[in-house]
Amino acid sequence: MDLDTESTYRFVHDKVREAAYGMIPSEEKDRFHFCLGMALLSTHKSQKEGKGDNLFATIDQVNHGVPALLQSKEQRISIATLNLEAAAKGMQSYNYTSAYRHAMAAISMLLDDSWTTHHDLSLNLHFQLAKSAYACSKIDDARDALEQVLEHADSLQTILDAYDLLRSIIFGACVPEDYGRFSAMIADLLRSLGEDLPADDDAIRNDLPNQVKAAKESLEGRTDASLLDMSVSGSESAVAIARAYDLLVGLTYAVKPKLCPYYTARAVQYILNSKVACKYNPGKLMCASSCPA
Repeated sequence: MDLDTESTYRFVHDKVREAAYGMIPSEEKDRFHFCLGMALLSTHKSQKEGKGDNLFATIDQVNHGVPALLQSKEQRISIATLNLEAAAKGMQSYNYTSAYRHAMAAISMLLDDSWTTHHDLSLNLHFQLAKSAYACSKIDDARDALEQVLEHADSLQTILDAYDLLRSIIFGACVPEDYGRFSAMIADLLRSLGEDLPADDDAIRNDLPNQVKAAKESLEGRTDASLLDMSVSGSESAVAIARAYDLLVGLTYAVKPKLCPYYTARAVQYILNSKVACKYNPGKLMCASSCPA
């Protein structure tokens, strides 16, 4: 082996490396990789930059021997966290296979009571798995992970982030029944946040002219500049309502386009009355201006 100026070792030829590796008994190889990974990890605990540079080399070595060789709960959580970091970096670099593999490895290390003892880690891991599984076309895994996220979500933002991904999955699958169930889920969320939405399509059709008229009246006299100057961001629930309407408008446009103007009109009225300003507003305002009276 050569010793370079940075005091790191490397084999001068692949055959030398293969010969050295071949001398390790087969039953000891997992332990060898695990111990090597843990040694690499220990050298980077106090070196933030080094850890980032060698993250994948480190965690891939550790993963050879887990979870059987992990000796403590703290160690399992530490390695799960490291795999989460590797999964996130894989997604950022569009290496979805790597992201999925590391997310799966991380979840395999979680403890039975992790949703209670390490809620945020468990939530982030299942979300990361859902995103990477979807990117790898592993739809069942993505759905299962999202179910866990929605079951244990502790904020409106988390729920709506999950709904965003679920919408992409449902649109990709093109199963009509899924559209209906998902629309009902979002409508129920809006009702829980105080929006009085009709329970059936007939009631929506009957109320449609009134809502479209009210939305147009709300927009009359408002200039583009005044709409663009809506600088009040709004509370978490206010933004969540605007975002939920955005999801519902998109869904109804795809599956029940004749009902889309109703939800668009309701969304516009909510936006203007609450003065919530967020990225979900422009599309609905533009659609409302072209709705038939």
